[in-house]
Amino acid sequence: DQYNQAIALFGNNANSEMASFLLGEIERQDLDFSTKRRIVDALGNSGSGQEALYHHIKKGKMPEDLLLASAVKLLNCWNSAIRSEAPAILASIPEANLGKEPDIFTISRKTGNETLGKEVFVANCSNCHQIDNQGIRFGPDLSEIGDKLSKRGLYQAILYPSAGISFGFEGVNITLNSGDVYQGYIESRTDDGLQLRIQSGQSVAINNTDIKDILEIEQSLMTEGLFRTFSEQDLIDLVSYLETLTKDQVTL
Repeated sequence: DQYNQAIALFGNNANSEMASFLLGEIERQDLDFSTKRRIVDALGNSGSGQEALYHHIKKGKMPEDLLLASAVKLLNCWNSAIRSEAPAILASIPEANLGKEPDIFTISRKTGNETLGKEVFVANCSNCHQIDNQGIRFGPDLSEIGDKLSKRGLYQAILYPSAGISFGFEGVNITLNSGDVYQGYIESRTDDGLQLRIQSGQSVAINNTDIKDILEIEQSLMTEGLFRTFSEQDLIDLVSYLETLTKDQVTL
C-alpha cells in the first residue's frame, strides 16, 4: 500500500530528519510489528538511516523485538566505526544466533522443506532479490539460481557474501555536497553524472556537480551475518527452495 511504499522511499533515501521521523513511527503503539520491521529494514539501507539505528540502540530506545534486525543492519554500515562495533552489539542480544557458523559440508547433506524455505525467502530475501520479476530489484536476480550454483555454492553465497561479489554489483557510498549519503551500486555513468541503484530497488540519477565523495565498499552489499536472524533449519529450508529455482521451474 502507499504507506509501505513511503517507508521504502523515505527509509532508503533518509536524511537525519526523515530517519528521526521513521524512528518515531517505530514507537507507535498502534503500528503492527511487520510494518515496524519494514521501517528498520528501510533505514538500514541508507547511511543516515544506519547511523540513526545505531544511536537509537545505544540510547536504549530500540524495542526489544526489533533489536536483532537493527543490529544486523549495522554489520554493513557505511561508517567504519559503527561497523566495527556491530559484532559486539549483536553479541549483547540474547536472541542472536551467535554459535559457530554452520559447517557447509555437514548441512549440505541435509534436506529441507521447500515450502518453508519459500517463506524464509519472502520474509528475508525478497526485499533485495527478484524471482520471476517478483520482489525488489537490487541484488542479483535469483530466478535460475538453482542452475548456476550447487547446494554448497548456495550456502557459501549466503554465509560469506563478500567472498564472491557478482560483477556489476560492487557497492559504493556516495556523499553529496548536501551531506546526504547514498549506498548502492553504479548502473551507468555519463559525462554529467551517474545512475545509482539503491536498496529500495530505485535507480537514482546523481549529477557529478552534487557529488562530494565516492567511496568503494570492500564488502558485499548483502548483509553479512543475515543468517544469524533465523535458525539453522530455516537456512536449510531456504537453500532447498533456492535449489528448485531453475530455468524449467521458477516460482515465488
